[in-house]
Order: sequence, then C-alpha cells, then structure tokens
Amino acid sequence: MHGELIPFSTLGDFDQMEASVLMSMGYASLGDWAR
Repeated sequence: MHGELIPFSTLGDFDQMEASVLMSMGYASLGDWAR
C-alpha cells in the first residue's frame, strides 16, 4: 500500500482476515477463562 485508495475488494479481504484474527483471540481468551 503506497497511500492510494484501497479497493473495496481488498477492504473485504481485510475485514475477513480481521474477523478471523478476532475470533482466534476470542477463543484464546475463552481458553484462559475456562482454566
């Protein structure tokens, strides 16, 4: 990324990536809480 506008398709991919990262973080927190 060189400062140009991000295409919507890239934004969609990033949203999906961010969602899976958040989900794995959530599962990790759940695992800690279950202990």
